[in-house]
Amino acid sequence: GNPAFEFDEMLVAENSFDELPPPEPVVTTSYLHIMMVGDNLMHEPVMRSGLQEDGTYDFTYFYDGIKPYLDIADVKIVNQETIMAGDDRGFSGYPSFNSPTGLADSIVNAGFNVVCHASNHICDMGINGLNSCKNYWDTNHPEMLVVGIYGEEGKNSDIPILESDGVKFAILNYTYGANSEILQRDLENHTNMLTTYNDSRYLDYDSLNPEVLEDI
Repeated sequence: GNPAFEFDEMLVAENSFDELPPPEPVVTTSYLHIMMVGDNLMHEPVMRSGLQEDGTYDFTYFYDGIKPYLDIADVKIVNQETIMAGDDRGFSGYPSFNSPTGLADSIVNAGFNVVCHASNHICDMGINGLNSCKNYWDTNHPEMLVVGIYGEEGKNSDIPILESDGVKFAILNYTYGANSEILQRDLENHTNMLTTYNDSRYLDYDSLNPEVLEDI
C-alpha cells in the first residue's frame, strides 16, 4: 500500500538489468619479442675456449654478437644441447658430452630466461648426471625456466609457463630419444619424449607420443 515503494518497483521493472548493453571490453595491447637460438653444442674446442686463468669457465662472450637482440627480447629461449652434469665428473665432448656448469651461469648472464634441455644428449652422463644438471639450475638459478627435463622428483603434469607483460607462454620441449634404440629405464619420467616405445622399450620413431598432443 506504499505508493513510493510501488513506484520504485515499477522503475526497476522498466529498467531491467537484462536489457542493459554489455560493458565495453577493456583492450590492452602488448608488443612482445620472442627470440630462439640453438643448438648450444659444446664440442671440446668450443669448451676449451671458455677456460679462464683461474680454472673456471666463462662463455659469456659466446653471446656478445646477439646481446643487443637479447636486450630487447622478452621471451629468450636457448636450446641447450649438452648436459652440465657437474664439474667434478670432468669435461668431455662428442660422443658423450659433459659441459662446465659455468655455461649455465653464462647463459643467465647473457639474458636468456628459458632453457630447453630435452635433447638426444640428455643421458650422456646417466640419470645421475641429468639430476645433477637440473639441481644446479634449481639451486643457482631458480628464476630460469628449465624445460624438457625433470630432476630427482620426476615428471609432473605441470605445463611450463613464462609470463611476460601479462601474456602467458607455454614452452614445450621434447626429444626423440637419448642416442639409443631403446628408452633407458632410468630416463623414463625424467624427460619429455617425442616418440613412443613398445613393451621392450624399443623406440618407434614413426609414432608420436600421445602425451605431446595432450600437453598441447
